[in-house]
Parts: sequence; structure tokens; C-alpha cells
Amino acid sequence: MRSITFTKMKKKLLNNEKRQTIRLKFIPQFIENEVIKIFFKENNEKIFLFYAKVKKIFPLKVKEITNEIARLDGFQDKNECIQKLLEINKINKSKGLEQYCFVIRFEKIDNKIDFY
Repeated sequence: MRSITFTKMKKKLLNNEKRQTIRLKFIPQFIENEVIKIFFKENNEKIFLFYAKVKKIFPLKVKEITNEIARLDGFQDKNECIQKLLEINKINKSKGLEQYCFVIRFEKIDNKIDFY
């Protein structure tokens, strides 16, 4: 089973405030409606959080990130989201805004058996 590992926003993931991830330098191998595992890495330990169903995957340029997209990713607005995305990936803003990223939306599920 495929998975996504996060290193930030554990509380927002668990509270369902973060329902997607935006990834640069990453081409997702997921398909819509696929059940995946969500992990959180802290102190070099990978912890299973929950199962999720991939709802939607789409590419866009970093500069096309909207406030709505940013909020689903756990940020206050698009400016905060873009700043963190570029910072995490160590990309200069002038070059980074033109880069493509993938948005992966997911829905937390309680029991993976219900979706097979």
C-alpha cells in the first residue's frame, strides 16, 4: 500500500484541518480513490496516523495556488503556503513561482475495509 509521510502539521492532520498536500519535485504515483496510509515522521520515527482515500490529484504552477487551496493544506492563506513550500524545497521565489507542483487531496477514513 502506498503512503504519504509528513513532517509538519500533525495536529492539523489529525483534526482534519489538513486534507491535502502540495508537493514539488514529486510526481505522484497515486490514483484517485486509492486507499493510502498517512504517516508522520518525528524523531526519526515513522508513525502511522490513519488511512485515507485519494480524492483528487492535479498539477498547477506554484503561483496559481489560491487561498482555498492553501487552507485545505493547513495554511492561513496562499502567501504563507507558497512561502513554506519554497522554503521546504529550498527554492528561490523568483524561480519557484513558475514551477509546477502536484496537489494531492485526500479524505481520512476510519476503516480501510469499507472501501474495498
